[in-house]
Amino acid sequence: MAEVGSTQFDPIPIGEIVKPPFFRLPDPSTMFARRAERLRSLADTHQLRAYLTFVADLSDVQHRAQSALPPPGSPSSADLARSRQFKMPPLDRSRFARNASFDALWDQLLAMVEQIAMPENANLALQRLRVSDAAAQAAMIAAVLDGTIPAAAPAEHAFVAATERRGADQDGSQQNISHVRPRPC
Repeated sequence: MAEVGSTQFDPIPIGEIVKPPFFRLPDPSTMFARRAERLRSLADTHQLRAYLTFVADLSDVQHRAQSALPPPGSPSSADLARSRQFKMPPLDRSRFARNASFDALWDQLLAMVEQIAMPENANLALQRLRVSDAAAQAAMIAAVLDGTIPAAAPAEHAFVAATERRGADQDGSQQNISHVRPRPC
């Protein structure tokens, strides 16, 4: 009886072996539009149609905001060296600081979101977010970045996450990934 795995086959040369990229950066110019399209196609026959349509509309807002964004900044060479040395991501969410670009995106997205149809509770949460002070907004941004969204205010944080996600994908899409390599498990 032959041993398991003893049969060897010669490879069949059928063409060049293509190695897929380790990862792909997000493409903000199409990512949110494609997401909205997928959500709408799911909503057509789904019992959560209203919710899926709302999230699709929110994705459309994120897509439309793309054209007004200034070019993102890149991490400094020192930050990139630090991330490589300690095997950390090049965009460190713990070092996020609000700036004029983020504030402009924040104001623009929230104004655009006010124009879409949404459930009443989402509208109330949006209004609470719009009138919140800078300290409350900073706390919500920190909670989204840390993944510690309180159960008492998920809707407000969802709008914050939409803004943060839009900015992060814009920044991430501009990164030089030539130094990124897979880590052994």
